Amino acid sequence: MSTPARRPGPSHGWRIGSLAGTPVYLGRSWPLIAALIVVVFGPNLARADRGPAYGYLLAGGYAVLLLVSVLVHEAAHALAAQWRGHPVSRIVADVWGGHTVYDATRSSPGTTALVAVVGPLSNLLLAALVWGVHALTTNETALTLLGIVAVANLLVGLFNLLPGLPLDGGQIVSALVWRATGSKGRGLVAAGWLGRVVAVLTVAWFALRPLVEGRSPDVFDIVWPVAIAFFLWQGATAAVRAGHIHEVTSGLATDVLEPVVLVAGGTTTVSDVEGTVARGVHVAAAD
Repeated sequence: MSTPARRPGPSHGWRIGSLAGTPVYLGRSWPLIAALIVVVFGPNLARADRGPAYGYLLAGGYAVLLLVSVLVHEAAHALAAQWRGHPVSRIVADVWGGHTVYDATRSSPGTTALVAVVGPLSNLLLAALVWGVHALTTNETALTLLGIVAVANLLVGLFNLLPGLPLDGGQIVSALVWRATGSKGRGLVAAGWLGRVVAVLTVAWFALRPLVEGRSPDVFDIVWPVAIAFFLWQGATAAVRAGHIHEVTSGLATDVLEPVVLVAGGTTTVSDVEGTVARGVHVAAAD
C-alpha cells in the first residue's frame, strides 16, 4: 500500500535502514503484531522436552522472519516504482503489514499494475526459496520455522492477489478497468466494490471453517478475521468514494484539474482520502 508523500518524521516509527536511497521504517505499531504472534503461536509450538520457553522463542523467530517477508514485499513495490521513474518516499512495516509511499502522479495503468503485482509475486518466490531450503534441512527447529515461514509467504502472496482494493489484486483490477474504459475513477469504483465482497467473504470463510472442521470457533477465529475484514472494508469504501469524486471533478474541470488516482492505504480514513483528492495529491495503494 502507499500514501501521500510527506516529510519523514517520528510518526513513521524507527528508521532501520534504507533501500536504494529510500528510508525504511519499523512502525511503532509493529510490536503489537509481533507480541500477538508470540502469544498465539507460542503455546502451539511448545515442546515438553525443550522447556516452557521453547515455543515462545520459536514464535518470536517466526515474527522476525515474517517482518523480513513484509520488507521483501514492500521492497519489490519500491524498486518497481523507482524503475518506472516514480520517486519513493519511504517503506514502513507496521501492524497491517506494511506500505510503500511513492509519487504516482504521472502513473499509467501498466505501471500501476506492475508496481502492485511484484509485491505478492515476491512473496510467492520467497515461499518457494524457503521451501527449497526446508527440503535441505535436517534440524528439527529449523524445519518447523522454515515450514511456517514458507506457508505464511504462500498465503500472503495469494491473499494479496485477491481482486479487490486495497489489496494488490484490487490495484490490478483497477488498472485493467482504467485501461479498458479510459477512466481511473471507474477502475477505483469497480475494484472498491470487489474489495467489499472480499471483506465479507473473508469473515464468512473464517467463521465457517471451524464448523466445517467440526469444532466451535474460538476468539482468534472471530477477532482476527473481523479485524482484517474491517481493514479491507475501510480501504474499499475509501476507494469507491474517491473514484466517484474523481469522476465528478474530472468531468467538471478536465482542463484545470490534474487527474488523480486514489487508493486508500490500510490506515487511511475516508475523510483523509477525500481531503487528499481535494488537494490533488495522488495515492496508489500497493499493499
